[in-house]
Amino acid sequence: MVLLGLRLAWQPTFLRIIFGELVHVLSVLIHNPEATLQELLEYVPGPDFPTGELIMGNLGILEAYRTGKGRIVVRGKTDVELLDSRTKRSASIIKEIPYQTNKSALVEKIAELVENKYS
Repeated sequence: MVLLGLRLAWQPTFLRIIFGELVHVLSVLIHNPEATLQELLEYVPGPDFPTGELIMGNLGILEAYRTGKGRIVVRGKTDVELLDSRTKRSASIIKEIPYQTNKSALVEKIAELVENKYS
């Protein structure tokens, strides 16, 4: 009896997209076996995080695809909304936070920054 065990640590991406991109990459490799990883990144751009944050640069993605490990730097999305046009008071609205960010730690850090600003 032969046993096989696999451990996969996938970044979150829609499976349909993964397999579509994988088929495209395999097609490119069949036609050009000398294709570089940088060329293949055109077809598999990187993870698609469920919370919609922005990936900062592609060096971490390239390293992850090349070695199996990489550091991907992401940032959330914010907007500044005008609360009162008369006083010109505005607020920063956090629209999306990075995937797997500890929300309570984020709230504590924001509270600390606000407290330090007004103390």
